[in-house]
Amino acid sequence: DQLELWNMQMVPLGIHIQLAREKFTALFLPVFEEYFRKIVSEQEKPFIRYSPNIAEPTEDAWQQALAEKEARDLINQYTGMGIQRDDLQFQIDQRSVRNFGSQGQQKTFVISLKLAQYALLQQQKLLPPILLLDDIFDILDQYRLAKIAGILDEEVQGQIFVTDTSLERMRSIFASTQKEVKFFAVKEGKVKEASR
Repeated sequence: DQLELWNMQMVPLGIHIQLAREKFTALFLPVFEEYFRKIVSEQEKPFIRYSPNIAEPTEDAWQQALAEKEARDLINQYTGMGIQRDDLQFQIDQRSVRNFGSQGQQKTFVISLKLAQYALLQQQKLLPPILLLDDIFDILDQYRLAKIAGILDEEVQGQIFVTDTSLERMRSIFASTQKEVKFFAVKEGKVKEASR
């Protein structure tokens, strides 16, 4: 009896979140694709697909999905259907990045996601957020490194924090930047400013 009351509350909220996720994905995808192309050019076609657990964002579809799984959910003592089971599929050339992408493709995908997230946040908040990039450069070729450095230099207005295992690589990547750059090295647990 209680389950029906919970479902009555979950269905409209789930539909609301599902529709918001669909809207966000449609807004996010072109921005993400643009950054990916700036790094890789037209060589590869990236795609993000929002994959909802319940295909249709309607009350009937949700009620039917919950009813079909009710017996299993009672045994498991949790709901196996709903927005908590939604997923995003990341693809390059219609193949899963996770299963078929090289390490360089995976890194490029992640960096493009971060840059698109940054751009949308800046657009919505009208303030440049802080961009954090943790250990992203180690397996990328010089072409991609140069493209990313150019984007960071020309398009990112806020503070950028980048970590890397190689101080020399960081100096090389940011050698021609127009921004104020400071390098710090961590050695034996101590942080020291390093020369540019």
